[in-house]
Amino acid sequence: MRLAFREKVVLGLGAVMGAMILAYTLVITPYMEKMRVLDRRIYQKTVELKEISALSQEYIEIKERMEQLKGKARKRKRGFSLFSHLESLAGKTRIKGHIASMKPQSTPVGEHYKESSVEVKLESVTTRQLVDYLFRIENSEAFVRIKKLHLKKRHDNPKYLDATFLVSTYETSAGR
Repeated sequence: MRLAFREKVVLGLGAVMGAMILAYTLVITPYMEKMRVLDRRIYQKTVELKEISALSQEYIEIKERMEQLKGKARKRKRGFSLFSHLESLAGKTRIKGHIASMKPQSTPVGEHYKESSVEVKLESVTTRQLVDYLFRIENSEAFVRIKKLHLKKRHDNPKYLDATFLVSTYETSAGR
């Protein structure tokens, strides 16, 4: 069978087109899909890297803060008692006679630490007395903080307040 020149050209162009379609289907399309997948992975990994970097920075800040807190806890006198400390501050602020109750509590926080807290109830105190007492508690060198505070006006005399608050501190377990 003899093909004319025009038929040979059409057959050659068909073969070239077939080869191009085959190359596109078997080589270029999978390559482009693989590139899209890799681009998506690069984007995901970049996002993950940013999250890890942010978490790393947060961890460093928390670790530094923990070291500062450990330093403050070590500076506290041996045999420190939160209950006694609050009583002492109450005496200094002349609020001791207004204390209705003081309830100590202790909660373990992890293997080596415990949270000691005291719930203090005050009755018939002025705003000035209460603020002075709370200020001394928060600004003492004893590494304590006020966690909860509930105030209520007295019905018999609106000049006075009843206050309930929780003061806490962290202590190391024995031997640490």
